Amino acid sequence: MRVESFGDCLTSGTYHVHSRFRRTAHFISGQILVSLVDPAIGKGPNHIVAVGFDVGTVETIEIRDNIFVVDGTACAREEERKYSSQLSPDYLKIPKLRKNMPIIEQCVYADAPENSLPNLLGTDMCMLENTPFNSVLLRQFISGRQAMERGAFETGVRLLLGAGYGLTPSGDDFIAGYCSGLYLGGARYARLRMRIAETIDHASGATNILSHTMLRYCCRGRFYERVKDLLVALIAGHTREVSDRASAMCAVGETSGADFSFGLLCALQDVIG
Repeated sequence: MRVESFGDCLTSGTYHVHSRFRRTAHFISGQILVSLVDPAIGKGPNHIVAVGFDVGTVETIEIRDNIFVVDGTACAREEERKYSSQLSPDYLKIPKLRKNMPIIEQCVYADAPENSLPNLLGTDMCMLENTPFNSVLLRQFISGRQAMERGAFETGVRLLLGAGYGLTPSGDDFIAGYCSGLYLGGARYARLRMRIAETIDHASGATNILSHTMLRYCCRGRFYERVKDLLVALIAGHTREVSDRASAMCAVGETSGADFSFGLLCALQDVIG
C-alpha cells in the first residue's frame, strides 16, 4: 500500500474497522473517525488516501508520528503529502463571492436530483413519495429551513440534524453546507459557527458518527477536497470554474452533494445577501 495523501486532523492512536464501502473503509477509536479511501474519493481532514489496499480486508490502522501501520504493515507518513483542509483568510473576498452567487444558484437548481432539498424546498417545490413518514419529514425540513432563515439557528439545527435518508442524511448535509457558507462570511460569523457546533455536539446522538465528523469539521472551517475546491472557486474563481465545481459537487452521492450545495447557497443568501 502507498499513501498518496493524509489529512491534517489525524490523531495518533489505534483505530479498528467501523464500516466498509466500495472505495472507503472507516475506522474508529472512541468517537474519532479515520477513513482509508481510494484516490477517487479525494482528500479530507481525516482521510488517508492510498492505493494498493483492499477495502474488504483491512481491520486496523495505527497512526504514529511518522508512519501509518495498516494491519501490521508500516507505510511512510511523509510531511509533504499532508493535505491542508483550511482556507487561507486571504481568500475571503466578499465582492467576488457576491458576483459568483448567481452561478452556484443556477447550478444547484439545474443539477439537483429528485428528492434532494433544492427540489423539496426550492423555488419549484416537489413532494416526496406520499407516505405518513415523508409528510412528517417534509414538514421538518421546511420548519428547519425557516428557523435558519429567521436566525433561530439552534432550533433549525435541532430540527434538521439526522433528518432524511442515506448515510449522511439530507438535513446533516444542509447544515454542513450552511456552516461552510458562514465560514465564507468571515470572522464575524465565527461565534455563530461555534454555537452551531456546540448544538450539534450536544445532540450528536441524533445522527451517525460519519455525519457528525463531517459536521464538526465544516463548523470549524476544515473542508474535504471537493468542498474546498468549490469554496475557492466561489471566492476567487471565474464563471466556468464555479459552474464546473458546483456541478461536480451536486453529483456527489445520491442527494448529498446537492443538499450540501443548497445549504451553502442558503447561508450565502441569508447572511451575505
